Amino acid sequence: MSRCLKVIGFLSLVLLISVFLTACPTSSGGGGATITTAQATTAVQTVVGAVSLMMNSKWTETGISSPYTESYSTTGLVMTGTKTVVGSNNYVLTITLLNYSDAATGYTVNGTINFSMNGGATTTGTVTGDVTLSGGPVTKETWNISITSTGGAPAYTGTITCNDTPFDGSTLSISGTNMALSAAHVVGDGLGAVMNASSLWGAATGPVSYSSPTGLWSVTGTATIGSTDTYVLTITLSNYASSPYTVSGTCNFSLTGSAGAITSGTLTGTFIFSGGPVTTQTWNVSNISGTITPSFQISGATGTITSNGTAFDAKTFF
Repeated sequence: MSRCLKVIGFLSLVLLISVFLTACPTSSGGGGATITTAQATTAVQTVVGAVSLMMNSKWTETGISSPYTESYSTTGLVMTGTKTVVGSNNYVLTITLLNYSDAATGYTVNGTINFSMNGGATTTGTVTGDVTLSGGPVTKETWNISITSTGGAPAYTGTITCNDTPFDGSTLSISGTNMALSAAHVVGDGLGAVMNASSLWGAATGPVSYSSPTGLWSVTGTATIGSTDTYVLTITLSNYASSPYTVSGTCNFSLTGSAGAITSGTLTGTFIFSGGPVTTQTWNVSNISGTITPSFQISGATGTITSNGTAFDAKTFF
């Protein structure tokens, strides 16, 4: 998994999406049943996770000239929209959530989020919509956020209202979602370095015991190579660096594959980071999918990745 984020060619879109994916409420007020900041953060994380899942995935684009049609769908989520190219990319997307569930927050969400972005020297965008939730104290969210960026720190105004409690968009702080995603990619890079070197340690059936010449990783366990490939491994990363982090830790990694594709897999382990805001992650994921050859990449998983003590649904990261 050298990088699982969908590659988008225009920096303005990447910046604005990053702004959205890292937003969470920090202040509350208003009437009705009051929701605490912590409760609102968890509920908002569910919607942010759904958007993260969409942004990490490959969209379908149709059309021979602008405007192009964009679409994507997976369990519980459908995205449709358009991309108009007028000097820069301008996106208008509708994200429909249909019993979208989050394994980390416990919420199930239904509703629609509208996302628009106008690129250029100054990037502007809006996030609006209404969703209903079950599984926690927040039962409804209303998004009404405007975002502006000139290449520096983005500014946002408006509100996210959870039940009847509004949270001021101008004081939104950075949530753990985007930070956890960045750190998880570094772990994925380390796993990729190990698995892509399997010709050195796992070309034949039998016990595995190998350390990289650089000392950045080691692997032990067993491998069975044939029409079905099976790996039962313990992988240790030792100060493995991939910008912006350096990571160390050990995980237990079981993997089955056929014809270069991962058919099943589990990974459990804890990692320590330096170089950024994330300092620890604990992975507890299963139902891993992706590719073993020609290049190792995880493209799907279930379970949780706990980052700095906050659990995130693993599917939103791949």
